[in-house]
Amino acid sequence: MERMNQFYSMSSKNHAGDDEKEEEHAVNDIGFELETFWGFFLASGLAKRFGEGDCAIIAGRSGVEIAYMVLESSGIQNHYIKSNYSLNRSREYWTGWALAWYQWKKGISFENITAKVSISDIRDLYNPYHEMDIRQFEDWMDDLIDFAGQKRVNLQKYSE
Repeated sequence: MERMNQFYSMSSKNHAGDDEKEEEHAVNDIGFELETFWGFFLASGLAKRFGEGDCAIIAGRSGVEIAYMVLESSGIQNHYIKSNYSLNRSREYWTGWALAWYQWKKGISFENITAKVSISDIRDLYNPYHEMDIRQFEDWMDDLIDFAGQKRVNLQKYSE
């Protein structure tokens, strides 16, 4: 069992980068406002599953696939649009990556994090934080958020 837990922990840590493509695709390719899509993500239950390390999400889906799962679970009919992959990362890409990293590191749900700091405010941190070590972003978020006494999600147990 310990070996399986280590696999899920490492898989989530390595996959935390695919969540950002989800936001980037939903906003830049499909055309949703970030706040709207984020609300769908939270309401769909997929944010909770991602945060808890559900292997069907963290190890088995791309960010683009998760974006379409969010839309489908929200009852939104949408034809599949090919994702634009570029060498440059968008603000939405960084937002998803930084937020997924922070969520994994702290073990607090996406919902609780963005109840304290909005997804738009996190995106607005792109300049200057996208050029900094991710720990600078972590420190900034820690200064804004007091999670004392909050229940941690499963993956936090394995990240320490």
